Amino acid sequence: MERCTLAIINDHADIKGYYETYIASSGEEKTKLFDLFRWKLATHTVSEELILHPVYTNAGLECALKDADAHNRIKDELTKLDSLDAISGEPTVKELYNLMLAHFNDEESVDLPELEGKLSDSESNALFARFDSGRTMFLRDAANPPAERPFSKTGDLFATPHDKLREMLTARLGTSMK
Repeated sequence: MERCTLAIINDHADIKGYYETYIASSGEEKTKLFDLFRWKLATHTVSEELILHPVYTNAGLECALKDADAHNRIKDELTKLDSLDAISGEPTVKELYNLMLAHFNDEESVDLPELEGKLSDSESNALFARFDSGRTMFLRDAANPPAERPFSKTGDLFATPHDKLREMLTARLGTSMK
């Protein structure tokens, strides 16, 4: 596996780990993990849409449409969580986890291997760098105090047009998204 695939699989593992720790925790720790899980999954999802899906399409892979459908269901569940707390949101988080897990498994077993078969090592490394930068940028913004965030809720992030998000990412990275 190339760096791009490994980065995405590692990100999936991190998100699963946040979920498992959230489910097992209580009190302030549960609240902290609830927020971290939501934002980690939200930023991962948006980064895939901005960076990975165009590459799927350009490589002639049909998985971008299937991924978009899964992402829309995940984003719907994440947006529901914007109005819930760590305790009342737990049933929704469990539903979300099942959606997420099915998507991750399909992506890791089918989509990413197909993509890696179409990319050179340098293309995969460049894709990894763009994906990692995008995910990190949006996650870092989510870690700021609410008044300093460009998006106060995951739903705000999802409602922002992709063109605007690409502009933000390009401005932050100082490079083109292509």
